Amino acid sequence: MIGYSESSKAWRLWDTERKRLIVSRDVTFNEFITVNVSSVVTQSVAAETVEVPVTSVQPPTEQHNEEKQPAEEPVEQPVAVAVGGQEQAAQPVGEVVESVRRSARHHRQPGEWWKANSSEQANIALSEPQTYQQAVSSPEREKWLEAINAEYESLNDNGTWELVERPKGRKLVSCKWVFKVKHNADGTVDRYKARLVARGFTQTEGVDYHETYAPVVKMTSIRVLLSIVAIHDLELHQMDVKTAFLNGHLEEEIYMQQPEGFIARGNEHLVCKLKRTLYGLKQSPRVWYQTIDKFFADMGFKRVEGDYVMWNADVKCIIALYVDDLLLACNSMAFMTKLKESLHSEYEMKDLGEAKFVLGIEIERDRTRRVIYLNQQQ
Repeated sequence: MIGYSESSKAWRLWDTERKRLIVSRDVTFNEFITVNVSSVVTQSVAAETVEVPVTSVQPPTEQHNEEKQPAEEPVEQPVAVAVGGQEQAAQPVGEVVESVRRSARHHRQPGEWWKANSSEQANIALSEPQTYQQAVSSPEREKWLEAINAEYESLNDNGTWELVERPKGRKLVSCKWVFKVKHNADGTVDRYKARLVARGFTQTEGVDYHETYAPVVKMTSIRVLLSIVAIHDLELHQMDVKTAFLNGHLEEEIYMQQPEGFIARGNEHLVCKLKRTLYGLKQSPRVWYQTIDKFFADMGFKRVEGDYVMWNADVKCIIALYVDDLLLACNSMAFMTKLKESLHSEYEMKDLGEAKFVLGIEIERDRTRRVIYLNQQQ
């Protein structure tokens, strides 16, 4: 890979065998093979560029006879790809797709592209149940049940709802369980996570929700923050708020059905009157930010474009908040410890220590050179 196409969402690639440039959207990368970049760029500058059309692939809707194909249909040129020191079978470098006339050739169906990923990634994707019934009947049943019970316990501890008779004429908000396998920076499984989510699309604006806006830190701000951390040699830690949205108090009156798997015996007719915000509700992000914004303001922080800053003669501290993920950058470990203790006293937190993996980005730090490296291999 030597860059990006300026005319389409595709990569610009250098074919080391045929010494020419190729533009293709159908690419699988191997992060563990290194090449002499300078020699590739030097050779590619004077090379002929071969543009491969990358129009959208549509599934065939009807069969066409072979004679309907254009006589000069381009032929795909396969090349041998070396992976892990071994040469694999030749693979096409790109697929030419006719945007107007469809041929009888087999086109990829939507969603087929990811099947070429590693078996580990495929197994991980398949191991995430889509429903409660799939979770309790899967091979990882015990792990999912443990995650479900932990989530339900958090809901009860926070007093998220109370069971009441359903008021006449009031519409119920439905809910569902959502399951996710969380991974470490090296790709290993960190934990199994279950979350009860309200189906916010069943809410009615002006009735059970009003404003919905809430700010989140921009990726640009995170890069600037990491630059400041490197320049000033600040401590960089990470924390996660467990069930963050459950900390907000609801102003509206919302009724929800009882969650699957935890319907009270003998009280199946009762409904949940929500007292706190829940994941999936339209107003939950805004209520959560109002809650934690007040907490940081009381500690002496000022909000600057979604980030919280305390910067004076004694303390230099910046907090980047992305929903329930917090990046804490401080010049003093004593103040960092005090800040963490205050957060723990107010919310149920998970201390992740030094920041290693945030929003899909792996962080590697060289403190002697005051340099921070970012990559997204995982």
